[in-house]
Amino acid sequence: MVAVQTLAEDLDALLDAHAEWLIVSGNGRTFPVNRNEIEIDAGEKGILFGSMAENGFRQRRVVIFATEGEEIGVTVAAHFGGEEETLRLVPRVSAAALAANVELARLTRANEIAALV
Repeated sequence: MVAVQTLAEDLDALLDAHAEWLIVSGNGRTFPVNRNEIEIDAGEKGILFGSMAENGFRQRRVVIFATEGEEIGVTVAAHFGGEEETLRLVPRVSAAALAANVELARLTRANEIAALV
């Protein structure tokens, strides 16, 4: 059996791959978070997943997690045997990065047009 600490470190490493995440709850609601707003802790009773939500910071027990491409699926439950919910964590691209990509595409196209003249 894989140690809880090792699994927590694996989940932490997956989250560290991106600076911003979009958390999609089971009911379809979305909440954007920065990586530093997500906490992963290994405790006696398993891995705890904490993040900002609409009503403040919320920490729940991780039942299981898996990846699909760059997305991470995390099934969580409330501390005292509460209802399980599957969250999807989708990597976000910051607005600054999108703007930089658009600017680069414009410059490339302008250079192509200038080369034809």
